[in-house]
Amino acid sequence: MTPQQIDLVQTSFKKVVPIAGTAADLFYDRLFEIAPEVRSLFPQDLGEQKEEADDDARHRRFGARKLTNTIDSCID
Repeated sequence: MTPQQIDLVQTSFKKVVPIAGTAADLFYDRLFEIAPEVRSLFPQDLGEQKEEADDDARHRRFGARKLTNTIDSCID
């Protein structure tokens, strides 16, 4: 990823974190709307799944740069 792409990802996640619960609702609602056949792959109560998505959003904000640095150090 380029530095600009990393910044875009981090900026996007900064915007999502405060509304992570709503974003998760929107994501799963849309997923099951366009692909109802996948609903059975998820638990009936999505509460825990949504909490994990919230945690992921908080951690991924910083992960893109760390991943790029790790890849770069492996290549060098």
